[in-house]
Amino acid sequence: MIDTFHQAKNELTHEEKDFFAHRVWQLMSSCPERFLNEYESIGWWEFCNADNFSDNYRRLLVEGLTRSLVAAKARKASTKTVGSIFLQLIYGMLNYNTKDTDRVLNGPTNDAWLNPWLEYLTKIGVRYQKGMLAQGLETSGGKISGAVVQAVGTEAVTTVTGDYYIMAVPLERAAYLISKNILKIDPSLQNIIELSPNVEWMNGIQFYLNEEVNLNYGHTIYSNSNWALTSISQIQFWDGYDLSRRYNGKVKSILSVDISSWYAEGNFNNKKAMDCTIDEIKEEVWKQLQMELNTDKKETLTDKMREFVHLDNDIMPNAVEPKMGLFKELLTDSEHKYLQKVKDLEPLLVNQTNTWTLRPNAFTKIPNLFLASDYVKNNTDLATMEGANEAARRAVNSILNAEGKSDYCTIWPLYNPAMFGMVRYYDRKRYLKGLDWSPDFPKIIKFITFAWGLLYMLKGFIRNFLFSKKDVSKSNQV
Repeated sequence: MIDTFHQAKNELTHEEKDFFAHRVWQLMSSCPERFLNEYESIGWWEFCNADNFSDNYRRLLVEGLTRSLVAAKARKASTKTVGSIFLQLIYGMLNYNTKDTDRVLNGPTNDAWLNPWLEYLTKIGVRYQKGMLAQGLETSGGKISGAVVQAVGTEAVTTVTGDYYIMAVPLERAAYLISKNILKIDPSLQNIIELSPNVEWMNGIQFYLNEEVNLNYGHTIYSNSNWALTSISQIQFWDGYDLSRRYNGKVKSILSVDISSWYAEGNFNNKKAMDCTIDEIKEEVWKQLQMELNTDKKETLTDKMREFVHLDNDIMPNAVEPKMGLFKELLTDSEHKYLQKVKDLEPLLVNQTNTWTLRPNAFTKIPNLFLASDYVKNNTDLATMEGANEAARRAVNSILNAEGKSDYCTIWPLYNPAMFGMVRYYDRKRYLKGLDWSPDFPKIIKFITFAWGLLYMLKGFIRNFLFSKKDVSKSNQV
């Protein structure tokens, strides 16, 4: 993400940098209650005072942190969510105990994670049935009595029974499965249906290149990209992986790209991504990457490098015939969506303001039904694998509790440095009195926080210095 911070240094005014730094300090020194009950209702755009600053400020700091990282819209995204995750990024960079703030898998997802996990599950007796579509949940006696599934491509329907049922499906599918019978037992699950429109498109595209292209040892944000592109050059993290065994044997690197804004017009074709054909999406993304990476001195990406391009399988041609008339602008919103050239089979939850209360817990009032997906209330509070993992842990804990067992999975809170404990405590006292956040902390609290920060930095410097000396010593011995 060095692109954004480098540009921010050169393209923002002192006033803009000072204001944003002030806002970051406000987040760092705010108590949890203020995040939950105040910042949840404030959009990131409003919190950052985006209307009163430059396009560069909005592009780099306001929109760059929402649409590029979580596919959210800055005007609607909750400051509680965006602010919390932004702080985690900052704390990760400042934490001297952590060498990496941006972690990725050490191989292709199937090889490094999914296949080993599936192999482990099958070895301990789990039966995994592929190609089955969940169609409904049956109820009896205030419980779930069966799950109705259908084999994809057939009309064969089967009812699967068990002691416990875990709904680990995307938000929009969960809303489909919440029936009237389920709502009679647990009316609060109506919130899932109300929450379900809060999704956006965020999908990946991979460029397989015949030359080694390592842009940055981590993720890169393309702040000038209208489609809010981010990328990572993957093969540099896959130690010992032989790409010559794949495709035509010519591929030497993989540039994996996320498209986060499907509603904005492209830089070159002036079309929204959702209004493009699949081939048009591939070409526009490639041109936006070249626009950002190629310079007069160096052409990082050339057309000759491309061997193969793969767009996320969830992006499909829209088979619905559009309702075309003489005046397209007269179409209703519901009709206009059918003018899209493509559709997304799996959109992503986005955390809009005032939606936290709509999100369910992992447990329900139905004693044998539990929820495990990233829309479940959890500390991570973001549509990520970390959020889904935490939701699953909460569901497992609920089942263990139902079984009378107490060997629970660990649930980790978000990291908050102890050095900010006193300022957060002082802000909490203000919040409980009905007062807003104020930078006017008592001098003694300012002094202790400042001194604590200096000691932390000194400790980190000494620790890193000693480690670097040890590394040099080892390399000399070798």
